[in-house]
Amino acid sequence: MDNILKYLNKRTLIVGDVNSGKTFFTLEILQAFLEAGYAEDIAILDLAPNPIRGIGGEMQIPPDCPLLYLTASISAPRL
Repeated sequence: MDNILKYLNKRTLIVGDVNSGKTFFTLEILQAFLEAGYAEDIAILDLAPNPIRGIGGEMQIPPDCPLLYLTASISAPRL
């Protein structure tokens, strides 16, 4: 529980270069909330693009997890 207190009722922005561990860090935070019993209070809107050369792609959420997970296919604008 202590490891989620710094995130409760706050906004958190995770930034970094490609392949720097942003998604992994996000999943660690999510796992801490799940272990603390917050699954039914969590909604994830995953707008990640399809993977290109190993970069990008949706988060891998456990299939039996009761959180709300939403995703959509996002395309770059045509120029």
